[in-house]
Amino acid sequence: MADVDFTKVNGDVDQYNAAGTLKGDFDTMVFTLGFKGKYTFKLSALDIAPHAGIRYSYYDIGSDNIKYGKEELKNKSLDAKVLYLPVGVAFSKDVKVDNWSIRSVCDLELIAATGDTDVTSKVVASGVELSAKSDVVDKFSYSGKLGVNFENGNFGLGLGYRYLGSKNVNNHNVYLTARYTF
Repeated sequence: MADVDFTKVNGDVDQYNAAGTLKGDFDTMVFTLGFKGKYTFKLSALDIAPHAGIRYSYYDIGSDNIKYGKEELKNKSLDAKVLYLPVGVAFSKDVKVDNWSIRSVCDLELIAATGDTDVTSKVVASGVELSAKSDVVDKFSYSGKLGVNFENGNFGLGLGYRYLGSKNVNNHNVYLTARYTF
């Protein structure tokens, strides 16, 4: 399995407060390319599918400017190249009920990251350059997903929960999907 993704965001922000107006603009671009392989062992009680992959991500955070009255902050552009190495195992079970196919899924994954996992950003204000080091991604993260999918012909529904955690991230997602294939 392979996938490619490209995202570009341009934005203008105005903030109004008691001291005046803060105006900013920013540009960001993300490109990712990933490959994932898995093999499914079909057992009588459930299917077990170990999987592993590799993903390259390029983050380009363009320079942005923030104006506050006559003052201007200029963030210098930076980029990061990160290689992700996910490994995991998925457990699933398919059940047929009338015309419906019901699949329950539990997926556990460990993700290592290498490359530019932290960057140094630079800001120029009133001719003075300041720098700060920050994490782009953690070097190691883990995730778990529980879900159930319902399919009837060309129509499908899904409901689930996903957790992503690391040293600096504690992310919970609940999702509902609907799909019609034609």
